[in-house]
Amino acid sequence: MIPLTYEGVVLVPERHGQQPLDYIASYLWRYKPRNSASFVPLSDALGVEQDEGVLITGIRRRTARLNYGLVNYWIKDTMNTAYGEFDYALWLGQGGGPSLRVSVNDTAQRSVGEDLIPGLAFATYQASARLVASYRGFVVTAATSRVGRDAPLLKPFGSSASFTSMMISSFTRASE
Repeated sequence: MIPLTYEGVVLVPERHGQQPLDYIASYLWRYKPRNSASFVPLSDALGVEQDEGVLITGIRRRTARLNYGLVNYWIKDTMNTAYGEFDYALWLGQGGGPSLRVSVNDTAQRSVGEDLIPGLAFATYQASARLVASYRGFVVTAATSRVGRDAPLLKPFGSSASFTSMMISSFTRASE
């Protein structure tokens, strides 16, 4: 099994310990789908004949308790996907006491420009939330997600960022 592989350029900051701010600027023009030995244009996965790459920009801020970030994926005349996440940790006791982590994320996706994806223009979203409670190595997680009712979430180059996404079921169909 050959892993999903990309061809392009990526700009990220050099790591110096626990940096509070991360960013990415990237342009990817080809990818190698799973179980394939050849690179193909990214637009092939969307059924688009025009050879277009994806422009990726993003930023993330991390502190001891709070993490949040935004990233945007844009394919000219094809599709735009914006993703945001917010994560907050609350420690309820001293050294090893119980803790709670609350996280929410949202993916907004729509056709753009000439709308080269076969079919009608679309717009959708996937929102999810998660609560994680832990105490002395025991962890309980609850999560929920929702996809917009008008269209499924497209994920041709990877997987869903939803907290309910699993290997077999990713819960990305419309109204799911």
